[in-house]
Amino acid sequence: MTLRVAVLAVFLSAWTVTPQVIFRVPADCSGSGPTICSVSSSTLTDAGTLTITGVNFGTKNPAAPMVWDDGGTSASTSPFTHGYNSVWSHPDDTSGSQSNTDCDEHYRTQAEVVALGSLAAGMPMAHSHMTRYLTGAHCDSPTAGASGVETVFGGVSLPFNVFTSVYEAYDPNWCFQGEAACPVEVDNNFKDFTWSTALGNTGPPSGYWYSVSNDGAASWSWGSDRFDMGSGPSGTNPFGHWRQVQWVMHMARTGGSIALYENGTQRWDVTGVDSTQGDGSTGTDCGSYGSPCFGWWIGGYYRPAERTSQRQYFGDIYIDRTWARVILGNASTYASATTREPQIPSAWSSSSITVTVNLGALSAETAYLYVCDSTNTCSAGFQVTAGS
Repeated sequence: MTLRVAVLAVFLSAWTVTPQVIFRVPADCSGSGPTICSVSSSTLTDAGTLTITGVNFGTKNPAAPMVWDDGGTSASTSPFTHGYNSVWSHPDDTSGSQSNTDCDEHYRTQAEVVALGSLAAGMPMAHSHMTRYLTGAHCDSPTAGASGVETVFGGVSLPFNVFTSVYEAYDPNWCFQGEAACPVEVDNNFKDFTWSTALGNTGPPSGYWYSVSNDGAASWSWGSDRFDMGSGPSGTNPFGHWRQVQWVMHMARTGGSIALYENGTQRWDVTGVDSTQGDGSTGTDCGSYGSPCFGWWIGGYYRPAERTSQRQYFGDIYIDRTWARVILGNASTYASATTREPQIPSAWSSSSITVTVNLGALSAETAYLYVCDSTNTCSAGFQVTAGS
């Protein structure tokens, strides 16, 4: 009996192994496009590290994006600590009840916005993983305001590609033309995104996309007065509501393209155009960033202004001068995903990518990873679980 027990113990010991998680591997990992074969963890944790293995990922150098700003990684309230030029125009109003520090761009919570005692209602966070947003209000000119987050591409030559992603919202107390509270009767000129061949949203030349509404909801739409398109398809009302906006752009004098996505739905797809809307010149008003340059504004221009209710909110800002990226979404294909959260790469080769996980709006649910290469060809979704 003793011998049998000993033999059984040895047998069990020989076949006992450390538990391992086996990740799904596609049957064919040798396709012509980007293909994810395995991941280092099937359950993703926000701010955790993940390694993605596969084929045909292409190159991305540097691996990190130009800008990744989730508002929660810096103790400072200064956006300049994040390595890009961030401009909030006309911040120095001292004539009214609000100081320039109240109106100027800072990282804040909704409680901190309300505590300013301004006309703004503030916004809750866009999702549970967001702790602060970048917010500011235009408090200077009563008739016009140009404000937003500007990123400068210095020392660049055409053509080049850009991918931009941001959560954005506008204060629910925003004042519109025709409302008694508005100090000046103007025309609700509102431009949501702007670019130019100079610093400061000035051009020349510049292109911009706008959304116009007289009441904050009913007539909201996307359009562009630089491409003679007039008012375009309806979009999400951003006054008191968050929306995730992404731009996939090829900047070129000829053969340029601009694709706009709102909450995963394509709103515009413009191809074969001068996407710079240029006059043949290059940006020379570039400060220390190097010529030629392009100014990239998330925010833009609006009327009326000079009210602390005219407050904008931005979160999870991702900007890069390449289409190569890793996205976490909520559908098995990139095209059908309505939530598309950029992951933050730190290492990138044709067969392996390491990212810091950004769950964004995804939480405790099935999710899918996609790798897109520099030509904007995206892999099939690789199923994972988004943690809480």
